[in-house]
Amino acid sequence: MSGPFGSSPWGYNPGGDFYSYTIDQSLRFDDGDSAHLDRTYSSSAGGNTKTWTWSSWVKIGNISAQKMIFSGSTNTSNLMYLQLRGDAQDNRLDITWRQGSSTTRQLSTNRQFRDVSAWYHIVWAVDTTQATDSNKMRLYINGVEETSFSADNRSTISQDSDLIINANSAAHSIGTYSQSPSSYFDGYMAEMHFVDGTQLDSTSFGETKDGIWIPKKYTGSHGTTGFYLPFDDSSAIGDDESANTNDWTPSGLVASDVVLDSPTNNFATLNPLDNYNTGATLSEGNLKWTIGAADGASRSTYVMTAGKWYVEFLSNNDYIGVVSGNASIVNMNGTQTVYYAQDGTKRVNGSSSSYGASYADGSIIGIALDLDASPQTVNFYKNNAAQGSLNLTDVGNEGYSVSCGSGSGSTNATANFGQDSTFAGATTAGGNQDDNGVGDFKYAPPSGFLALCSQNLPDVAIIDGTDNFNTVLYTGDGSNGLAISGVGFSPDWTWIKSRGGTAYHELHDSVRGAGKRLFSNDTAAESDVGTVSSFDSDGFTVSRNSSYDGTNQNSQTFVAWNWLAGTAFSNDASATGVGTVDSSGQVNTTAGFSIVTFTGGAAGYTVAHGLSAAPEIIFTFNRTDSGGAHYVFTTAIDGTIDYFSLNATTAKNNDPFSMPAFTSTVFSLDNDYGMDAGDNCVAYCFHSVEGYSKIGSYVGNGNANGPFVFTGFRPAWIMIKETTNAASWYIQDSTRDVDNPVQALYPIANDTLAENSSWGDIMDLLSNGFKPSVNDTAWNRSGGTYIYIAFAEQPFKFANAR
Repeated sequence: MSGPFGSSPWGYNPGGDFYSYTIDQSLRFDDGDSAHLDRTYSSSAGGNTKTWTWSSWVKIGNISAQKMIFSGSTNTSNLMYLQLRGDAQDNRLDITWRQGSSTTRQLSTNRQFRDVSAWYHIVWAVDTTQATDSNKMRLYINGVEETSFSADNRSTISQDSDLIINANSAAHSIGTYSQSPSSYFDGYMAEMHFVDGTQLDSTSFGETKDGIWIPKKYTGSHGTTGFYLPFDDSSAIGDDESANTNDWTPSGLVASDVVLDSPTNNFATLNPLDNYNTGATLSEGNLKWTIGAADGASRSTYVMTAGKWYVEFLSNNDYIGVVSGNASIVNMNGTQTVYYAQDGTKRVNGSSSSYGASYADGSIIGIALDLDASPQTVNFYKNNAAQGSLNLTDVGNEGYSVSCGSGSGSTNATANFGQDSTFAGATTAGGNQDDNGVGDFKYAPPSGFLALCSQNLPDVAIIDGTDNFNTVLYTGDGSNGLAISGVGFSPDWTWIKSRGGTAYHELHDSVRGAGKRLFSNDTAAESDVGTVSSFDSDGFTVSRNSSYDGTNQNSQTFVAWNWLAGTAFSNDASATGVGTVDSSGQVNTTAGFSIVTFTGGAAGYTVAHGLSAAPEIIFTFNRTDSGGAHYVFTTAIDGTIDYFSLNATTAKNNDPFSMPAFTSTVFSLDNDYGMDAGDNCVAYCFHSVEGYSKIGSYVGNGNANGPFVFTGFRPAWIMIKETTNAASWYIQDSTRDVDNPVQALYPIANDTLAENSSWGDIMDLLSNGFKPSVNDTAWNRSGGTYIYIAFAEQPFKFANAR
């Protein structure tokens, strides 16, 4: 890209080493400003109306309203547009057209677009010369062609017919409806191409790296009427940088709307999926928060667990602060919060006391959050004057998000996480960067404190989650040896459930031996029946057992979840002094997972687990005896050890459990939990790994607008259980339901129920976490505490919006 500083107009490479091609900025559209760009072709300057391709990266702002992305028209009978529907139309992506009549045709996705925290790549490719209807108009999302539609009228497009996009005398708009300006887009667009005369697929504009769809430089021709809008010149926003100079005229857009947020350096914003008061509104690319007479708050799309971070707010607001990542209520009287109030007081966990200087509307409030300090601290700044360090010890232990809020009255605040020091044009730019040369701040960040963007997030050990966890689907054939491939590695733990039948959940692992099965929903001891006969280099082999068809019933569909443990380990307790009983198994320290076999010992024994950190959840099974519970032990709720039965719905219990806490070397057990002296046992141990796995908890709100739960990655698999009441263990994955919203397809770990979609849509899986979307006791009882364990498709550092 061109710019005053070479490849980047801001003089740095925000993509780092992961991206071979970077996009350094975007154009922010605010629907309240009626922001859009226009271009009308003359009566003789149109292009190919049968064949063309449009491509752009998009980050959504306002999810509630209908949002026009790209449109063309000559009148109400000749029109065509690409839009994101709002809440009333289930947030679908929709292509609408009329060809010389009042009849409206549509191509509308089943997929819903509600992920506001990361970027989508959209390619719309047309070629009406094709004979096959599905080839006449193609839609790609993040590199994958969309094939599931709620409405598909492509068959009404006659072969070789002309469409209005790219036509002589046609008015075209970006961000609004060209025929009658309305339904203005809200959010960000970046790297927009229009290729006249060629139907291209998404690989012309992007590529897959480590399982993630990323931009690549387009090197082809744009044709005669095509254009390339990188939005990298704030003085000429609609400048076409292709060879054609087909420039666009901006309206409602100003220089400060060219911002640093981009698909290769994704900045934090405030999160419309995580507002305390639904009456509040977000605008200016989800950076400005406004509320009327009620109290409320909003918090950032990022939750930070380590590092030093700097954020600024332009305040017309009561409170600016930070909130613990697992806080269920973020209003001013909530616990797990620290706010700097306009009257100069601090409010910690809802309690006010003296702190620093008062501030007026228009003050710049800085937040320097030091999560590398011990104890962790936050220091607030008023117009670059530090107000004093505050200890976060008593606020929470799940990381922190940045928040703004109001106790009462009409207020607003505009955030700058480093993408725009003008605060949407409200003040002059500061032009200050952090120590990495990243960002645009009003004031220079304190030494060592960084802008809150993906480039500054710490490196992650696992980029492609499928290298360590993967879900595969298959259909049984009833044979004695059906090889299942596509796992991507030789699995060490495989959990299989029939999707259409009521067979038991079968759990197999390479440590105990492939043929030996356990059940999550039944207390039977280990049996050696060979239903999984081998673990192979890219999967496993299943065989039919005449008395039980839990892995290979003919014509039955199955789901198999697979984990990699990898490295063998063995611990002689008497020789090493680690643990009180011997243990052995396999461990994947990178992925925070181990399989441990051991023989139960005397009361209060300890077992070496092989991990590099203390496990946060352990699934245990007695292999010898039947009738006992399969205990699950976790520290995810409050740091103390609670336990449950995997095969039952019982609520949490931590009495009479009085064993020592889990450590980085051992976990503790007792004969009270069904693993007595001499019993052969197995444990599956996990701890959270940044960007790959998360064991945590959340509190339900009993609302269809459920709580947003930050994981730090785009989830591939989640198991959830309510802890405060009797409840089942519900499992969701992104392989059986690939698009949002995710349906409640079951299965339930403690039950044999077949897959069933009758419960309907239950949650969104997002680029940085998940959000229940039902008022249901299974996932979102009001006041109910839920534990979850989740594994990633992609870390948030690189994730596409889902």
